[in-house]
Amino acid sequence: MLIIDMPVVFVSKTLFSGSASLTVGTETTIVELVRDVSEQEFVAEGYLDLSQFASSETLEIREYIDPDGTGYRLYSFVRLVFPVDAPLVWLHPKIIGQKYKITATQLTGTARSIPYWIWKFVYGSV
Repeated sequence: MLIIDMPVVFVSKTLFSGSASLTVGTETTIVELVRDVSEQEFVAEGYLDLSQFASSETLEIREYIDPDGTGYRLYSFVRLVFPVDAPLVWLHPKIIGQKYKITATQLTGTARSIPYWIWKFVYGSV
């Protein structure tokens, strides 16, 4: 194993925020992050605010990662039936090789919107 002693830093931080409007029964992309050809790998993390959902409504959240440019693979999946104890969902930091996508599918209830805040931290070196 070759280990190189080189400081690694984040050379940029970009916030992607907004509100994704859902359609009941349809998988909706909340945000998709793509590595620019001039960038090294990046870290993605953020929050989804699910406080608008009403009792007995059901939501699925999926995270997809394309680590090597050959296509997305499912990374995580959760199905929530409301109410939930903590409606602010944290999407923990993960290193992304090529692309990252978060989707939501509302299965029941009145169509809602999901406010989101997703950060993209791009690696670099000094």
